[in-house]
Amino acid sequence: IIKIKAVIALGISNVGLVLIYRLGLKSGLHPACSLKSDVPRGPFFSHSKLPISHLEPINNWKESGTLFGILDIALEDHPPDWLQNPLTKISCNFPLEQWWLISDFDPGFGDIKVVWELSRMDWAIAFAQRARNGDGESLIKLNAWISDWSSKNPPFRGPNWKCGQEASIRIINLACCLKILGQQKIVLPGMKSLIETHLKRISSTISYGIAQNNNHGTSEAAALYIGGSILVASGCSNGLKWQMLGLYWLENRINNLIEIDGSFSQYSLNYHRMALDTLCFVEIWRRDFGLDSLSKNAYERLSLATNWLYQMVSKASGDGPNIGANDGARLLPLTDSGYRDYRPSVQLAMALFGGRRAYLESGDWDTHLEWLGISPATIEPPPYVNCDFDAGG
Repeated sequence: IIKIKAVIALGISNVGLVLIYRLGLKSGLHPACSLKSDVPRGPFFSHSKLPISHLEPINNWKESGTLFGILDIALEDHPPDWLQNPLTKISCNFPLEQWWLISDFDPGFGDIKVVWELSRMDWAIAFAQRARNGDGESLIKLNAWISDWSSKNPPFRGPNWKCGQEASIRIINLACCLKILGQQKIVLPGMKSLIETHLKRISSTISYGIAQNNNHGTSEAAALYIGGSILVASGCSNGLKWQMLGLYWLENRINNLIEIDGSFSQYSLNYHRMALDTLCFVEIWRRDFGLDSLSKNAYERLSLATNWLYQMVSKASGDGPNIGANDGARLLPLTDSGYRDYRPSVQLAMALFGGRRAYLESGDWDTHLEWLGISPATIEPPPYVNCDFDAGG
């Protein structure tokens, strides 16, 4: 009875999609099992032609880096081991296995999700910030690390290709680097190849991401929309198809996953932030490329989702109640503010979807606006009020 209730709650069609997906992988007949692509070759970024920025880059990813918002790791003169479990220091023994044959948990290696963290490429944003400030060594390092990642993670092989959402987070972070360096509309051949390879992977299993009714769908739709628009500008024949597929699912996910009171489908403060950051970057990208606006309903839901997070977060500390799952995910790490400080995300979302400031005083919460080229609003913040978010529980 419990299982039947769970299936009904999840949605029979969604459960059916997941079953078809898993059967397809198990049999090797799923289209994702036959993907092919050459290893992308660098360079991926060139010297920025924008004026040198005087904005402060983050301090992270110099002598050390931070994983999951809490785990510090020392950095060497060479790129890190992309296939190592950072907790146990054990490297996986299946680096070239087809991604769809790899288990989520290997007794000798551990939970596959742990190895994914470095490959989200948060570090690339720090390198891009310094390169924009005129640091040539950071540009060399940025290209070298991505080249090393590409050679150690050949297309569709190894643990770092297993998850469509992880591939999507890489695309969003790389796109953020392109924006920082002013290269989003004219990309190098290596970047074009890297993006195209990722979109092949993401689009092949988008139905599975959508069926989960969580931030997998928002992340993957965003990556297809953003990556597709880059490829359209670069003359790639598949670009428009992926861009429009991403747009369709963005509208669908916003309408289905954000409730009428602004609650997100996942009962989690942190996953709410991640979804909102993702959709903020989509809106920034849409404006940069002069693409059509989203629907009126989408902007209404995004405004409600912004207010939900605004009301949940302390103006004094930036923290909020640690409800729901929290695996250390944080998109767009553009500031040195603490992992538990949600104000940069709230300030960005309020500017984009509320047309006003969330916090009148200046602080680290303005850094996202500055790096992403968003003019701060002048309208005063909305009041804090007693809220009862019934739709989200």
